Parts: sequence; structure tokens; C-alpha cells
Amino acid sequence: MEQLYNKIKENLQKIDFCAIWQDFKPVRFALYNDENVYLDGEIFKTDGRFLGNTAIDFNGERIAIWKVFKPCEEDTDIITANIVHEMFHAFQYNNGETRFTNDLVLLDYPSDVKNYCLRFEENVLLANVYMLEDDSQKRDAFVKFIKTRKYRIEQTGDITLQEFCAETVEGMAEYAGSCALKQLSEDKFNARMAEYTDILNSYSGIFFDIRKMCYYSGTILCMVLRNLGIGFWHKTGEEKTPLFPFILKNPDIAGLDMVTGKETNALFENENLHNVVFKYINGKKEQFLDLESMDYETVTGDFIICGYDPMNMLRYEDKILFKRFVMLMENGKEKPLFINGPVIVKLKENSYNKSGLYMKNFR
Repeated sequence: MEQLYNKIKENLQKIDFCAIWQDFKPVRFALYNDENVYLDGEIFKTDGRFLGNTAIDFNGERIAIWKVFKPCEEDTDIITANIVHEMFHAFQYNNGETRFTNDLVLLDYPSDVKNYCLRFEENVLLANVYMLEDDSQKRDAFVKFIKTRKYRIEQTGDITLQEFCAETVEGMAEYAGSCALKQLSEDKFNARMAEYTDILNSYSGIFFDIRKMCYYSGTILCMVLRNLGIGFWHKTGEEKTPLFPFILKNPDIAGLDMVTGKETNALFENENLHNVVFKYINGKKEQFLDLESMDYETVTGDFIICGYDPMNMLRYEDKILFKRFVMLMENGKEKPLFINGPVIVKLKENSYNKSGLYMKNFR
């Protein structure tokens, strides 16, 4: 683990952070496992602050953290790029970034065929823009992508802003990590971009994980803007508009802010996609029904959802399934309840984070 840490430090010294994003600077980072944390030559026991791969407040400073399971099997360039992603999150926090996704609102993403068909077409168009080499064709394809996305906004409404926030915060961090990877290894960068465009071209796998898909669409969107020479730099923390609506105001895309989606042709004739959407919706329902068919404990009260694993939760109608854990603050209490999953929380009417009961101990 110490050898891996030192190799990553050497890699970080090769990276021009300001070339990735103006004013971006590295922060300290830690590697950890279930037993120990490795931080700048120090080794200490892992505690509750070290959860997942992220940027945390550690003794008054933001640091990037990454959990390592098998240090001897890690690709040093890839893990360095991933740590740069987390460093960018630290940069965002340190500069007062506000454009964070409300994960609980995003869980109420509309599960309808039209929206998913438009979204898939959008992804395919964006991947195509990145892969095209001719500048004129690339720009024309980018206009078509914008038309499709603007049409979907008209059809779907405000929930798309939650997507664009995820593209802004997570997509731009993944873009930063990918730019770092490009500086370390052109081949590994190209392999990553090929993987990301393949993900955008598929409606299997993580297609229905809206938040996770924004990592890839946000990364490719930034790469496309960079390749087209369309400026999208802005002062992190001062800009309040998410990335996609922000670029529509940019004079480098003169006239594109007036583009409408009337010419788009959604993939409504794609019967396979229709079937996948219906299967996904039914699959969500079945996960809840399977758990609720078991014996379980019901706890009532007045709760606010205050902690969760955003990558492992699912909503169906007025219930949220937290697969790993949930933290609930009960009215009148000073400390939140930490409840291991699976847990089903039933939401109060017209609320995305308030609950009157939860179900646990499924057996």
C-alpha cells in the first residue's frame, strides 16, 4: 500500500492541474482499507470518516480518499486519474460549489417510455459527436444533440435540472480525472473514452441509473466542448447555472441557444428499448414486493432522510429502498439513526425526504 501511495504521488507531480481547469490545484490524498489509512507517510486505523471514494473534511482540510482492496493489482495511472476526480470534488467544495444534485429528488425521475427514448437518442448523438473527426460534421452533430436535449427538457420539465447538476459536479470531476489520465497515458485515455462512448450507445447495464450515467454524459460533453473549441471554463463557486444551460449562453455557440427540438425524431419505433423500459419498471416494483413479502419490523415516527449511499437506492411510487444503509433524523433527537440495509422508507405525501415509517430486518 505504501509503494502504491508513493507511485501515485510521483504521477501527480507529472500532471499540469491548471491545464485541466484554471485555478485547480491538488490536495492531499489518502488510501485506505478496512484496517488502515495511509496518508503522507502516516498510517493510522480506519475510522467512520473513511467511507467510499470521495473528498472528506479531515481535521479542517479537504482531502481525497480512495479505498484499495488489492494494491498489487491496481493500475497506477488509472487510480491516479480517479484520485484527481476526487481532488476536483475537494476543489469544488473549497470554492463553494452549489450545483449539487438532490439525489432524493432525482429518484423520482419519470419512468416513461418517451423520456427514456429521447434520453437514449441524446446519448447516442453525444457519443457520435465525440467520435466524429471532421470539424464541420462534429459541429452539425452537436447542434442535433442540443435540439434533442432541448426537446426533452420541454417534454420532461424541471427534473432534467437534477441531471444537469449531476453532469456538472460528477461529470466535470470525471472529465478532470480523464484529462489527468490523458497526460499520463494517451492509450489508457483513449481506451477510457471508447468505454464511455460504448456506455452512451447502450441501453443495457447502467442506462437507468440516471446519476451514474451523468458521469459519462458529463465527461463526453466536456470533451466535445473542448474538441470543438467551445469555451466552458467558469469560476467554480461563482457560477450557479448547471453546465448544459450555462454553455447555451456562451457566445462561442452563437444562435444555438435559440435552437428548438422540433426537428428531433425520437426512437419510438425501437421495440427492444420499449421492452427494456417496461422490464426495468416492473423490476423496480418486484424488488419492493419481494422484500415486503418477508417478515420485517415496522418503525413509526417523524423522520427526515439525512444520509445514504447514492449508488444503492431505488424509488417506487412513495417508497425508497436503501440497499446498504440509511441515516434518519428523528424529530426531537440530536443524533441520526444509522440503519443497515435493506431498509424501505415510506415518504410522506408531497415530500422527497420526510417519512412517517420505515421497514427493516427483512428475513
